[in-house]
Amino acid sequence: MSISLLALFSWLATASFGTLLVYLWARRAAAGGRPTYGRPPPYIPPWLVVTHVLLAAGGLAAWVAALVLLDEFAYFAVPALLLVALAGASMFVRWLGSRRARRVAQPLTRAPSESRLPTVAVVGHGLLGVTTVVLVLLSYFLPHNF
Repeated sequence: MSISLLALFSWLATASFGTLLVYLWARRAAAGGRPTYGRPPPYIPPWLVVTHVLLAAGGLAAWVAALVLLDEFAYFAVPALLLVALAGASMFVRWLGSRRARRVAQPLTRAPSESRLPTVAVVGHGLLGVTTVVLVLLSYFLPHNF
């Protein structure tokens, strides 16, 4: 099996974890409104989630096109994936901050919705994301891997 196909499977697994996280985040955010503090909590803004998801989906589509149609589609997939990783790292840092805010909030309903995301799902998504970036970069820079 080529590194490119491993990267594709890793990307799909990452997307599966991501779909679960977006579902849980949206469901919990809809159930309870944003708490009001004297200082805004380190919540994850919806525009950042949407940007992360759209870039990831676009990059995945370009990666599939690079595997099936033309290798040149990888020129779009790799920068998109790097932007996805940057947005993901930003959301991870905000998630860590929201977990600290959760400890401060007395009732759980006042805690930011992202603070209640399962740690296993967040860490799993992140580790799969890092694996995907490494495999895509290896496939992109090593000759004859498409």
